[in-house]
Amino acid sequence: MISPSPLASTRPPSPPSAAPHTDLVPPSVAAVIDAVSAFTAALVAEKEARQAVVDSDLAAISGASGTDPTATSIVAYRRWQALWREADTQHRRLSRAQVSAALARAAGNSSGSCAVITAANGLDPVQLANTSKITSMGRRLGLPERGLVVAIAAALQESSLRNLANPVYPASQQLTTEGIGSDHDSVGLFQQRPSAGWGSVQELMTPEIAAERFYNALQKTPGWQTMSVAQAAQAVQHSAYPDAYAKWEPAASRVVGAMNGSAACQAGSAWARPLGSPVTSGFRTAERPAHDGVDLAAARGTAVHAVAAGTVLRVVCDAQRSDGSPYSCDVDGDPEGVRGCGWFVEIAHHDGSVTRYCHLAQRPSVTPDQAVTAGQIIGLVGSSGHSSGPHLHLETHTGAPANSGNAADPVAFLRARGVELTR
Repeated sequence: MISPSPLASTRPPSPPSAAPHTDLVPPSVAAVIDAVSAFTAALVAEKEARQAVVDSDLAAISGASGTDPTATSIVAYRRWQALWREADTQHRRLSRAQVSAALARAAGNSSGSCAVITAANGLDPVQLANTSKITSMGRRLGLPERGLVVAIAAALQESSLRNLANPVYPASQQLTTEGIGSDHDSVGLFQQRPSAGWGSVQELMTPEIAAERFYNALQKTPGWQTMSVAQAAQAVQHSAYPDAYAKWEPAASRVVGAMNGSAACQAGSAWARPLGSPVTSGFRTAERPAHDGVDLAAARGTAVHAVAAGTVLRVVCDAQRSDGSPYSCDVDGDPEGVRGCGWFVEIAHHDGSVTRYCHLAQRPSVTPDQAVTAGQIIGLVGSSGHSSGPHLHLETHTGAPANSGNAADPVAFLRARGVELTR
């Protein structure tokens, strides 16, 4: 099923009951048909309900004036205003100077040899997704790695990296299915309390906003950079158990290291596989002659790794309907009615090549101009954009900017660099 949108205020409608079948169909077959029909209807209803929320937000933005959006919540307004402003900027063609500068930075970032990373320190897909959101927000705010470690340690202690609802606020249970907490009126990843002025329930149960509130409070703490991780976390959280954060520092450091590509690395090739999965759809096959990459099927939420060190060129949401109107990258796409890569990342490498990673599940955990290392986690497998199910579409290009003219078969491209995608 599609992961719930943190902005949706209501659950998607229940699927309609299937129509009865005739007596000519054996009961066992009828039951299977009913189950499949109900499941399909549920998927369609859920996706339509979530896209309706997106459409409402976008309509409110286009019809609102200034910063007084009356037709939608301020949370949704700010989220989509920022999203589409960033997407518009990223969609513009990269100038020759921008490409040259990125390639020059990538040429100086050729270190970071790393064998294939296949584990994310024991995190399940839900925890990994929340880790990505917390660390991504920290990087956008310019926090050093130690700040990210403090935030992850706090979230591990407070919620086990799960976005928790609270029965005190019944509406909170409509915003997540990741678990229920019971500490006073605390909600979300950091168990922040609306009654203490952290924000509204909806804001605090939007992981990116909750993380931003945590980081803002951390940065206002004098001398936090020289405190222990436990002391810095306690300065923000004011917990009744101030020593509880200390035990999470090693795990938080490993997790942040994995997101930065500095954990689980060992001597080996400077190039790595993006996933442990084999290729399921090839490059420019007879059936798909315009397929400029390869597909690797994987479970939703599987970590996607940079295949080599380099510099991030672009982070883009380009999903749109067939008529050109915007479509959310935070919901599953469709192979018929939706175009584009969805959420995708482009990375320039030291040899002048570019790799592209498409259909990610959410805003990637890296930002433009960021240096990355081989094996670094850059996003999570999803099904955004022109996609029929969770998988990674990987493209390799021999030059920049990446286009069909310089696309190369990723299997041959990586095989020449010591990486085998077909097994």
